[in-house]
Amino acid sequence: MYRLLEGIRVLDMCRLIPGDTCTHVLADLGADVIKIEEPPTGDYLRSSLGPFRNGVGWPYLALNANKRSVSLNLKVEAGRAVFRQLLSTADALVQVSKPGVFAKLGADYPSVSQVRPDIVYCEMSAYGQDGPWRMFPAHGYNIAAMSGEVAIEWDDEGLPQLPRHLGRRGGGGQGVSAALAVLAALVQKLRTGRGQYIDSSGWDDLVADSATIRDWLNGMEPMIERLDLRNAPRYNVYLTGDGKVIFLCPIERKFWVAFCEVVGRPDWVDRARFDGHMDWGNYDTTLRAEIQAIIATRSADQWLEAFLAADVPAAPVLTDPADVVASGHMAARRMLVETEHPAYGAIRLVRPAVRLPDQDFTIRHPPPLLGEDTRAVLTELGYDEEGIGELRAAGAI
Repeated sequence: MYRLLEGIRVLDMCRLIPGDTCTHVLADLGADVIKIEEPPTGDYLRSSLGPFRNGVGWPYLALNANKRSVSLNLKVEAGRAVFRQLLSTADALVQVSKPGVFAKLGADYPSVSQVRPDIVYCEMSAYGQDGPWRMFPAHGYNIAAMSGEVAIEWDDEGLPQLPRHLGRRGGGGQGVSAALAVLAALVQKLRTGRGQYIDSSGWDDLVADSATIRDWLNGMEPMIERLDLRNAPRYNVYLTGDGKVIFLCPIERKFWVAFCEVVGRPDWVDRARFDGHMDWGNYDTTLRAEIQAIIATRSADQWLEAFLAADVPAAPVLTDPADVVASGHMAARRMLVETEHPAYGAIRLVRPAVRLPDQDFTIRHPPPLLGEDTRAVLTELGYDEEGIGELRAAGAI
């Protein structure tokens, strides 16, 4: 972890990827993130999504390092009493639920703010706390379907079907947006002493990030609909002489001119129509095949060296994660960190996508077992062995 949020305590009452991503960001930045998990199953991500490592889903392991886990049952009064004690020590709380669920537990914002008026409270849901869709149950692609982000194809019988490769929608975008809002609210709290309620919607996040909707709102034909990238010569993939694939993107005039010089075809410069800033060239129906014929004459390394020297946007296409991890750039950027857990074994993780020149990123706490830190956190709250035993007898932990 980094130490930017050292001294900030966050109660994590999340399940599944969006919420875990939010608190993952905060934990990696140094916050003391305490996962409050209901026994006996805890965070659904532990068992619902594979691949699995020693019976625990890898997505859980990837998103929960640097956090502590407390097993706590808020359905009994003894558990709620412990929750209120934890709340009195917390700066922020992040939860994921359908609207109204946490009110039944006395853990909704009105109840929590009675105990801790300056709390930063982030409530994450699929469609937000109001609106006609607010109570819809949803997985990630349900939300994507209702935000215009799912493409539909049609089979020979005229029935709808999904594309062969749907892509992986993990909910991380909402989690990062929520983390940014929590961080901004914490800054406000430090400046003014006031708490903040945050309504985080997965649907809102997708709509706000949709270039298609932004274009449409301003009377523009969405760019993605007028482009057929399969035939775009200046924005496409090409097979090299050694069987590798490179992605070429000389869509601005200066890059196109440089590209034409590198491949020895200065006569191609005028085949582009740079009426605007960029030109993909879909109208030139033969150019892609002509470029492919030239790219096939040399190896990927030879082309990439030449394009780099001429400042032409080009990149190798790495489809195997092993190639990405083994790259020299991965090592130079120190993106991999390792930790060891007695139950989960050796775990390799990716550090945050920012570097701080005066701090090294480390794993403070490997992904915790369910309730692994219950005793330690209760001891911090002042409980002795007898008190912990009473909570256990009451079904609170």
